[in-house]
This record gives sequence, C-alpha cells and structure tokens, in this order.
Amino acid sequence: IKEYGLRVIPTQNHINVKERTAVLNVTVLLESAGLHSPSKQHVVDGNAGRRVEVHVKIVGDRKHFGYVPEVTAASTLVEPEVMSVTHLYGSVSAVNFELVAEGVQFWSHEEPHLYHLVAVVRHCDSEYGSASAGSVMDKLYNDDDETSADSFDFYAFNTEVASVRFGIRKLTFSAERGLQVNEQPVKLYGGCVHHDNGLLGARAIRGAIVRKMTLLKEQGYNSIRVAHNLDAETLVEAADRLGIMLIA
Repeated sequence: IKEYGLRVIPTQNHINVKERTAVLNVTVLLESAGLHSPSKQHVVDGNAGRRVEVHVKIVGDRKHFGYVPEVTAASTLVEPEVMSVTHLYGSVSAVNFELVAEGVQFWSHEEPHLYHLVAVVRHCDSEYGSASAGSVMDKLYNDDDETSADSFDFYAFNTEVASVRFGIRKLTFSAERGLQVNEQPVKLYGGCVHHDNGLLGARAIRGAIVRKMTLLKEQGYNSIRVAHNLDAETLVEAADRLGIMLIA
C-alpha cells in the first residue's frame, strides 16, 4: 500500500443527514515495493504482475490519545468489501470502492465523531501462510476487542495493512443561510494559528500542539486558519478529534 495511499471522499450530493446515510468513494493505491513475499506471476498485455486481494472495512475510532472531550463513533459502519486485482510490477494501481454507509454519526465541531478506513492487501497466490485478508481484518478490528495490530505478524501471512482516520459531514453554502454543517447554520469563531510553539520553537512537538489546540477549543474556537502553510499532521489530527475546522 503506497504511503498516503488511502483516500475516503464522502460524496456531498449523496449524504442524507435525516436518514443518516452517505456514499463514500474509497481509493487504495498499490505499489510494487509494498509487497515482499514471493507469489506466482500474472501477465497482462505482456507485463508481469501479482494477483492480490484488497479488503476494506470502516470501523469506529477506538484509539485514545487523551483528548477531551473523547467522542467515538459506532463500532462498524461498513462491513468488509473485497476486490481481486492484478497489480503490475513497477506501477501504481488504484483500486476503487463505492461504499454505502448507514447509521452514520456525523462529524461536527460539537460532536466530532470519527471513523477509520482499514485496508488489507494480500497475495492471492502466496507461498507463505494460509490466512485470508478477511481473517486478518477480523484479527485487527474485531468488534469485541481492541486493535491488536502490534501483536500480529503480517509478513507471516504475506499481508499488508494500513488505515486512515476520517469524519463524515455535509457542507453547504448559501447567501441566505451562510455556512451549514450537517444542515445546521454554523458561525466560525477562531483566528490564525502559526506553526510554532512559542519558546519551544518551530518543531512539531505533539504534546505542545495538542495542548495549544485543547486550550483554543476551551476558549470557544471552532475553527482556525493555519498560517501560513499546511501544518503538521498532529495539528490536523487534534483538530479532527477536538472538533475544530481548518482553513488552509
């Protein structure tokens, strides 16, 4: 799975707030360097490749980082979907899914519900191991247990796993009602926030960023403009979890 190769885009025209449903366009990008164990080769138009299974599942955010308030979504939003593809050596392949989510808990600055997209990629013709991608998925994100990725030997089953955190919200703009989030009018309260942490300097120190964002939230901020460049991933993560909208 390519670095930063998971994408989830809620289709704004297919989000129904009242019925709590949404259509999610999911993309998993594959590259040859990410799969290490041998497999049988497949040839497509004269090019060699590997046959792989790609499984995706959407689950509630269970990782706790000490944020206050701690808001998590329901356990499983979308059950596993699977697709078998041939990934050609030396190329980047895009595997696309269209997932229909029901019972959605929407993200807002007041209730920042979050989900995780989990992707599992496994060779269909692996010479090692017998675990399916589905069983790996169950091991990683079982509804009755916490995440157990740290204790699972992915390479023993010729398997690769990645996940990305996201929220679902509907944004609309109009001259009459201004900005609406999930069909509710929202006024933005906030300011410009520079990337540095005072005397600590410009380095992205997780604890300092989380503390700064938490204090801003407690003072009534529901949005910030990052000045003057895109900020650290830690700041984006804190904004997602605390319920702060970002303006880049």
